[in-house]
Amino acid sequence: MKIIYSPKCIEYKAPGHAESPRRLSSSYEFLQNKGLEFIEPQPAQDADILLAHTQGLLDKVKNLDFDDPDTPPLNNIFQYAALSAGDGLGTAMGPC
Repeated sequence: MKIIYSPKCIEYKAPGHAESPRRLSSSYEFLQNKGLEFIEPQPAQDADILLAHTQGLLDKVKNLDFDDPDTPPLNNIFQYAALSAGDGLGTAMGPC
């Protein structure tokens, strides 16, 4: 089994959010110690994202001009979201 993971995931942090750097790094270390293989995701391109979202939403996320309790408008949030979407696309498009 290959697990899609980026060290950039550790950079994502917001007070009280479930995706904390400590939680992610301990999960990564546990799975790594089990001998699982990790591969780096490729970020989704704007054209890919626009298949599911509007240009207006894309611009709002890029400009941190949105309010969502599950996804705080953090610096680099677009890059994190593009990695997440790219990881989903990579999984859906074929074997790793």
